[in-house]
Amino acid sequence: MSQNQDTKFTEREIAEKIICSLAKHLGQEIKWVYAAEKTVLTDYYVLCVGRSASHMQSLASYLEEDLAKEGVFAFKTEGKNSAEWILVDFGVVIVHIFSKEANAFYHIDKLFGADAFLPVDDLVNPENDSNSD
Repeated sequence: MSQNQDTKFTEREIAEKIICSLAKHLGQEIKWVYAAEKTVLTDYYVLCVGRSASHMQSLASYLEEDLAKEGVFAFKTEGKNSAEWILVDFGVVIVHIFSKEANAFYHIDKLFGADAFLPVDDLVNPENDSNSD
């Protein structure tokens, strides 16, 4: 397990809160992967695409604000003035917010393989659970 915060939430719950925040603020192509068995850096990676540089910056700012309200704080944010790639490090979860171009160029998601990613639909569309048979 990687560096943790003094919080009542599990690593997975923090990742889920991050995903919900990104979705609420219209982040695109949101993906997450459990990585603790592959790296000592973090437990989860969350990937997201922003529509523009200002949208990416807003996603990072809203994410930090939303989680701070829950008592979860980012240790470090890198690239906030970048139009390509912003990294928000919550310790147990590292968030990458990409421009469409950077996402297509770096293909960070391919490091893990398509099968490694966890579903986000139930997190961002909770009404889907109540409608299923």
